[in-house]
Amino acid sequence: MNDTVWILTNLIKALVLPPTPLLILALLGMLAAGKRRWLRRTGIAALVLLAVLSTAAMGGALLGMLEGGAPPLAAGRIPGLKAEAEAIVILGGGRRLGALDEPDGETVSAETLTRTLYGARLAHASGLPVIVSGGKPGGRGNLPEARLMARVLRGDLGVKEVRAEESSYDTLQNAILVARLMGGAKGRRIVLVTHFYHMRGAAMAFAAQGFKVIPAPMGHRTSIPGGVLDYLPSSDGLRDSSLALREFLRALWYAAGL
Repeated sequence: MNDTVWILTNLIKALVLPPTPLLILALLGMLAAGKRRWLRRTGIAALVLLAVLSTAAMGGALLGMLEGGAPPLAAGRIPGLKAEAEAIVILGGGRRLGALDEPDGETVSAETLTRTLYGARLAHASGLPVIVSGGKPGGRGNLPEARLMARVLRGDLGVKEVRAEESSYDTLQNAILVARLMGGAKGRRIVLVTHFYHMRGAAMAFAAQGFKVIPAPMGHRTSIPGGVLDYLPSSDGLRDSSLALREFLRALWYAAGL
């Protein structure tokens, strides 16, 4: 059931987030245009919007809106986190399957690794235990994200007190199953670790389960003045725009209680 939901969710994302809907609009507009100018204009508008969303300038601007709503955790606050929270919760961000350089052929993705590294730093500085959360979305592979994260934390980063929630397939499931692992969420305080662009939706999901969330977003980027190339379409620009739009949609979805 979880695999089916994950597949359907990601199919919907692929259909509603760029570039797919814009390419479909452009194709339909071009094919059906004939003498109907509004259809031709629809196709042209879709292509122009796709080009704009593919620029690093637009991708950076959209991510910047998310970054502004998730400021970094103040360094001076970190040593005292044990007095404020019960645990650090690190959310998985994907696995690298077919990793020939790993004994099991699987390891954490680059995104998950950066979250894990930051969570380990908080754990060492504060003395808080760690909970990692992430399953096998889509049923692919053999090892859940959380088990891979726990292996990195214990074996490579020296974090001893680690528990793993290994069944979740999305952010909402992260919150539900971490609450179950902790024996209930009402009034429990956690330090939540994920990328800044994911934090708004993730914090909403955990708060909806009754957690008191101390956001610990990471991955912030220093703003650098753009050059001419930032206004040309690129795969990186489209990736950043799609990522930001996905997180805006996630936050709207959770805000609506869906």
